[in-house]
Amino acid sequence: MATALDPKQALSVLLAATLVAGLAIACRIAGFGAGPVLGLTAASGAALAVAVLLRWRGVLAAAAGFAVAGLAAGLPVEVAVMDAAAHGLAALAGWRMMLHFARSGRTATRTGEWLGFLGGVVAFSVTVAAVTFSGALWGLGGADGAPGRAGLLALVFAPLGLMTCFAIIANLREWRMVLARPGSAFEIAAFGVFLLGVLAVLLRNPIEGVNPSGVTLLVAVPFCLWTAMRGRSLDGATISFLTVGIALGLIASHAGGITTADFVTTVVYLTALIAICQLVHAINLDRIAAMAENEARKLDLEARVVARTAELTAMTERSVAADEAKTRFLATVSHEVRTPLNGIIGMASVLLDGDLDEETRRNVGVVRSSGFHLLSVINRILDFSKLGHSDEPDDVIAFDLRALVEEVVEEARFSVGGDGVVLRVEIEERVGTVHVGWRQGLRQVLTNLVGNALKFTDAGTVTVTVTEPEAGRVRVAVRDTGIGIPADARERIFLPFEQGDGSTTRRYGGTGLGLSICSEMIRKMGGRIGVESALGRGSTFWIEVPLSDDAPRKTEAGRQAVSQDA
Repeated sequence: MATALDPKQALSVLLAATLVAGLAIACRIAGFGAGPVLGLTAASGAALAVAVLLRWRGVLAAAAGFAVAGLAAGLPVEVAVMDAAAHGLAALAGWRMMLHFARSGRTATRTGEWLGFLGGVVAFSVTVAAVTFSGALWGLGGADGAPGRAGLLALVFAPLGLMTCFAIIANLREWRMVLARPGSAFEIAAFGVFLLGVLAVLLRNPIEGVNPSGVTLLVAVPFCLWTAMRGRSLDGATISFLTVGIALGLIASHAGGITTADFVTTVVYLTALIAICQLVHAINLDRIAAMAENEARKLDLEARVVARTAELTAMTERSVAADEAKTRFLATVSHEVRTPLNGIIGMASVLLDGDLDEETRRNVGVVRSSGFHLLSVINRILDFSKLGHSDEPDDVIAFDLRALVEEVVEEARFSVGGDGVVLRVEIEERVGTVHVGWRQGLRQVLTNLVGNALKFTDAGTVTVTVTEPEAGRVRVAVRDTGIGIPADARERIFLPFEQGDGSTTRRYGGTGLGLSICSEMIRKMGGRIGVESALGRGSTFWIEVPLSDDAPRKTEAGRQAVSQDA
């Protein structure tokens, strides 16, 4: 059901009709009219624009504007009504075609918008030509007395006005940008004035063999292409519209009317040229938009990287602070625990030296051995917490390697007592006496390896072999006849808190830190550590470290903390 227009809508329709009528009357006054046909169709561009903006009300405004213009130009009423109907229906067809493109989702880019606009131009031009041609056949006006030519001229002339005038109205939103930076508009205007001057001179002094339409095309090409590469549309469209109007006026004056071959050919050339340049301009705007989007994404990515880097830096600082706090805590706790623990061990040792009955002696012995075990666990944990604080040995000194090995073995013999395990030492004659290296670290590694060999060997032998496979490099192997290590456990026993399997922990105890500490210490010394073992047939743990009369140097082999032999 139709509804009445409110005052605001009525005003918009009135203004739209006035715009269309004013442009049509101005074109006729400028000499671009021939019956119902206009040679400069700015009013057609305005008609399509108001139809797109106001929809059905715009279609009515377009028809009313052309009716008023036709009557004002002195056209017969029936011809003016036919012209109004032609442009009203054409505006409707063009609007619906552009709406179809928009709803299909093919206008997401400026190039897509231009293709949708081109569809509207074609629909508008074909409709107005068809209605004009039909009216001419019925005797409702014609161009220069030739009714059959009216539709063809309408088809040729309509696209140029649509492309130039519609582009202005469609880009009016850029007027603030033009006012803020008018330099580009002045450049385009100056270039346009220069080329119009060249065209006027060439038309007054024609070149033999070159017709006016060809001259116009040659002059228009650089202007249109230069305008197409601009980053804005409004100033280029406006100046192009004015320049095209003046150029067509010069051609019409030179050729003698708008129905002449020179004028019609010029309109065809300019229409094709402007269509191509508008397409180039749309592609250029899409390129600029894509570059801006890429730059925005780049800046966003850089901001994210900066934020993430700051976050990681803060996390690293917190981690370092936490690690330092952990070290201080372990040092404090170990000191506070070891002090009374040493007292317990000492008092248990004093009691054992006294006169005790067998049961009491056994109980005190359990207290003393448990104290030693707890002290060993505390020392391991403290040693492990200190490993990551430096990549270099703490104190490199000259020491007697043979005496060091004998010292470790003697301590181990004392702990093994009268059990059925034989502990042997084999030192190659070529092994020197005095070496330079990290004595404390080497001593702790050997103590751990020999202690493990004794712990996991119930009966048999444990042999410590020292060789010097090459000058400045010492190899120590600890071979036992114990329980051995499964093949799948050899790679992980050098990791923190790892042992051969759960039954090993339950039967023999331990923290799983000993071999991890050995591996890290050997890495600091620039050496290697490995194991050869078979389940049930014993194990051989070996180390190779650089020990010489010079300070130890990191070698390529030292970069691999743990190597496994097949």
